[in-house]
Amino acid sequence: MSSATQVIWGTNINASEVQGKLKNFIQSFVEMKDEEEEDEDNDNHYLNNKPYYMEKLAEIKEMEETVL
Repeated sequence: MSSATQVIWGTNINASEVQGKLKNFIQSFVEMKDEEEEDEDNDNHYLNNKPYYMEKLAEIKEMEETVL
């Protein structure tokens, strides 16, 4: 690790790497159907093709409420 790398105190966890992974997860997570909900004739295993958390953040912004 270079001296410019920020780590969480007392660990070797790279804070920038964790931040990037969390951001990617929030921006790309798509909710999957339960096994019971899956249609055998349909290969689509997702409830919605839109990123779940990005939709929730948009709802929070639109409703001006911090709790959904």
